[in-house]
Amino acid sequence: MLRHKRILIAIRFVFLILITAIAFPVMLKGEMGPILPIILSAYFLTNLAMIPEKRQAFFKQRIQACLLLFDICVLVLSMVYLDAYRQELFLAMFLVVLLASAGQRLAVSVGGFIAVAAVYAWFSTNGSPDLASIGRLTTGLPVLLVVAIYVGYVSEAVAREQRDRQEAEDRLTKELRGMSRFQALASNVMAEVDTGRLFFAIAEAAREFLGCPYTAVFWIDPQQPKFEAALSTGFPEKLAARWKSSDPESSPVGRAGKANRVLRFTSSSGEEWLNDPEAGIEEILVSPFTDRAGGLQGSLVVVWGRPHQHVPA
Repeated sequence: MLRHKRILIAIRFVFLILITAIAFPVMLKGEMGPILPIILSAYFLTNLAMIPEKRQAFFKQRIQACLLLFDICVLVLSMVYLDAYRQELFLAMFLVVLLASAGQRLAVSVGGFIAVAAVYAWFSTNGSPDLASIGRLTTGLPVLLVVAIYVGYVSEAVAREQRDRQEAEDRLTKELRGMSRFQALASNVMAEVDTGRLFFAIAEAAREFLGCPYTAVFWIDPQQPKFEAALSTGFPEKLAARWKSSDPESSPVGRAGKANRVLRFTSSSGEEWLNDPEAGIEEILVSPFTDRAGGLQGSLVVVWGRPHQHVPA
């Protein structure tokens, strides 16, 4: 990303140098107003301010679109004030099309070409067009279109590949972290004698591994026909109290235990556990478990908030 930013800034400085070199003799003769020099100075300061920028926000489409509009604005003003230098300005137009093509989206590349080509065609045909202007339009614009499509396609493919690689690395890192957490959890299970601490560790490991807002382990002690719960970090206390006071048999935990499989309950299912508007719950997954002796029964409850994309349980 840093190298890509340097290339964009370098192209813009070449564009600025080209326009300045064309405009400088005209400014020395006093044949130009102050508007274009002011715009060129602002363009120089804008590019200078981008050099130390290292945040990923620089590559957001809105920021790149604003910078591209500034490039086109400088090009249009240059065409207005330097109408006698159309051949040299064609090179400047090529640089602007190249900047649009490097925006990592093919649509932006083609859109930038259309905007620049329309402006240049209007200036070239305005007044009395000569054969040289018509020749540049008929031969130069198709070449620029090919450049815009090819460079835009390549830059978009490279950006997509980099995003996919980054997402794959993030998933791998997350999975490795979760596996390490579960390995540490499994190694401590045999030594842990407190049920609450053990279930809290399970809930925390599930929350970190799944990336959900919060999780909990609800279980029922055979000696006490009511819920006990080990809540992960961030679990709302009011919501936990309401769930713990519900009927174990008719609750999602009880139904998952009877079915002996993972059940999914969505906000549209009418389940009482998901009716609290303050909690903003979209879906819960309930995974039942029981100890080998058949005495301790409960479920791991995974909570997803809104918005959430449903996945098969």
